[in-house]
Amino acid sequence: MLHALVNISSPIQAARAGATEHFILVSIQGVAPDHPMELFGMKYLAERELKASGLAWSIIRPTAYIETSFYDVGLIVSG
Repeated sequence: MLHALVNISSPIQAARAGATEHFILVSIQGVAPDHPMELFGMKYLAERELKASGLAWSIIRPTAYIETSFYDVGLIVSG
């Protein structure tokens, strides 16, 4: 999970260092630190970091797409 947090930390840190007026994060409904799906836990951490960043922010939480679940169980592979 740390790798994914680093991925969202970089844009948040860059936004804080730059002239970003408003940061928009696309998350997912049902995020929780103890969610059984790793993606939901990662999104929770990203939301928490954004909220603590001091930036003006919006979080969009659409429902999960079926493709997301396929990636999580390894049914979709890219290469």
